[in-house]
Amino acid sequence: MAKRFEKYQIESLKMAFEESEHLTKEKKIELVRLTGLDMEQIASWYNRRRARKRAKESRGELERINKDLKQSLRERHEYEAKLQKELRDSKKREAELQDENQCLKRQLTIVEDHMAKRFEKHQIEALKSAFEESETLTREKKIELVAATGGLDMEQISTWFNRMRARKRALEQEERRRG
Repeated sequence: MAKRFEKYQIESLKMAFEESEHLTKEKKIELVRLTGLDMEQIASWYNRRRARKRAKESRGELERINKDLKQSLRERHEYEAKLQKELRDSKKREAELQDENQCLKRQLTIVEDHMAKRFEKHQIEALKSAFEESETLTREKKIELVAATGGLDMEQISTWFNRMRARKRALEQEERRRG
């Protein structure tokens, strides 16, 4: 069984180790003289001490890394929860917008049906074509449309253009509000 070092020997080795973690030949000889230990015992003690120090530093580094990883994991969980909430909110908003879109489509269908009852198909096509060319209505354009629609008067044509512009503005506002 290995003999334990005396307290004074350990203290001398510790003081020497604090000065330098690596032994020079001169330092070994001095420690042999001070402690009464042989060079192999001193070299062995130094090797064990350095190994313990490295192990302690490694544990400290691993503990720091572990702490950082746990913090990062917590942050990721919080971020994931935030994204999940945003996703739920987005899906809810999407459903609301789909409902609203369906409602607007029903309203548009009602308006189109109402207009279809008042105007014949060829009249609506002529009005739509003119509206697509330009949303503004000049006197000359009204006269052309009276002739092209066969039977509509200028007031009906103006009213139809006004309603189409209003509908287009309402749809654009709805798109901006959603976007």
